[in-house]
Amino acid sequence: TVTFNTPGTYTITLTATNGNGSDSETKTNYITVNPIPVISVTPSPAAICEGSSTSLTASGASTYSWSPSSGLSSTSGATVNANPSSTTTYTVTGTQNGCDGTQNVTVTVNTLPAVSVTPSSSTICEGSSTSLTASGASTYSWSPSNGLSSTTGANVSANPSTTITYVVTGTQNNCNDTQSVTV
Repeated sequence: TVTFNTPGTYTITLTATNGNGSDSETKTNYITVNPIPVISVTPSPAAICEGSSTSLTASGASTYSWSPSSGLSSTSGATVNANPSSTTTYTVTGTQNGCDGTQNVTVTVNTLPAVSVTPSSSTICEGSSTSLTASGASTYSWSPSNGLSSTTGANVSANPSTTITYVVTGTQNNCNDTQSVTV
């Protein structure tokens, strides 16, 4: 038995020997050993917000199969859309010249923040201000900026010249939620 472990094309020679002598036959470039494809996936790792999706693209081979099928738009092809309901590790198998290579990619599903504002509405006298406090996320942005002490942060002071509705966007793990408050 002869084993070829390194990719390449090989010339072989077979020699048969018996009591009457020997005979050899050479075959040039007779055996081809194909390399195992090196598969890569982008993006890796991937993170999405609940209810959203991401595109996963494999490279390094000519055909691809994906598993598990849960949350995938397709189980074949270089590019698939992933929309899992919970964090999932997918395996892509790439085939090139009859040889298979695999790669894993984890799609992390981040929970949406639940932003709230206190007070939920506020009535003030002209020239007065009120404090607005957002909670439920890690960072906050407020709009419009009219009459606000700041457009970022959980606590802002509002001193509008007329009745206005502010919108606060809370972000956590790159996922957003919005809430509005009228002053």
